[in-house]
Amino acid sequence: AHRNVGIAAEGELMEWRNRVLMSRLLTWIFYLALLISFVVAQLLSDHFNWGVLAFQSAPLLVFLPGLMKGNTKTHVWIGCVLLFYTSKFISDLFVSHWSWLSILQTLCAVALFTAAALYSHWQWKLKKQPD
Repeated sequence: AHRNVGIAAEGELMEWRNRVLMSRLLTWIFYLALLISFVVAQLLSDHFNWGVLAFQSAPLLVFLPGLMKGNTKTHVWIGCVLLFYTSKFISDLFVSHWSWLSILQTLCAVALFTAAALYSHWQWKLKKQPD
């Protein structure tokens, strides 16, 4: 009976690791997609403006070192900053009459927020698991 408990715990540990890996991968996908959407928005505008691109990207780029390390607190903080982006994107939806870029940016911000929150939660749960 003791041996079966170890196998169950091992399976549960592997499940938490898979969740952490998947949420980290999704965080990276949506993080990069959001940054790329800023470049696309500038390319589609009448006048490419490096200043606007830098102003949009800088708050997210601050989190790059922490995201690269898989820092849990970085994932929490990026979620806080994303609330401002999400507010802006939702207001853009109404101003732009639901343009595809505004929809894409809103979905990326919400997905990034969700993935980062899940990573933080699941990483915390994984650290609580006995070795």
